[in-house]
Amino acid sequence: NAQSRVMEETFMKSNIPYKLVGAHKFYDRKEIQDILAYLRLASNLDDSLSFARIVNTPKRGIGASSLDKLQSFAAQNNMTLIEAAEDADLANIRGKAKGQLAAFAKMMKELNQFQEDHNITELTDEILDKTGYRKMLESEKTLENQSRLENLDEFKTVTQEFENHWVPEEEDSNMFVDFLSDLALMSGQDDVEDDVQEVTMMTLHAAKGLEFPVVFLIGMEE
Repeated sequence: NAQSRVMEETFMKSNIPYKLVGAHKFYDRKEIQDILAYLRLASNLDDSLSFARIVNTPKRGIGASSLDKLQSFAAQNNMTLIEAAEDADLANIRGKAKGQLAAFAKMMKELNQFQEDHNITELTDEILDKTGYRKMLESEKTLENQSRLENLDEFKTVTQEFENHWVPEEEDSNMFVDFLSDLALMSGQDDVEDDVQEVTMMTLHAAKGLEFPVVFLIGMEE
């Protein structure tokens, strides 16, 4: 995971088109997209797209119909989804979903306060613990969940690397904004034209029997 992620980042930052055979690209993986959504919402409570993605992840009993009602209520009253969630009963949301939405809004506001005095890695750990995301993956011991946990650990090496090298460009520069913007710029380079030559990343096992003019084996020092 670490070698693959480092190579992917190298390609993205160098604007080198690439494709990954037999696996999802690191930043396209569900758990990475989820934690990024939590980070975006924690640093910007107005982010409705991130709210919609993670409000029921882990599952909190907030279904699609409740989310639809909340979004309509927020739009009609010029409110953010966080503000609407605090008054879910006014949006005609009842039962478990009403209480869970209020609890989610309270938790995200607390995470928003937490990020003001902590770095990205610390916020990531706080999110994984406070939201129950880590517990969700640990509760069912499958190879897939183990892989997801390893990817989240690898993600924290990304945040640590960024923190170690981050230099504010302006006096009011924000570490979280710069980090999320940096990742957005890199992931935006993923889409390439079909006729563009690109580097192919795969395991040695997957490459057996295939012929390439040039092959690089990485991580051999390990």
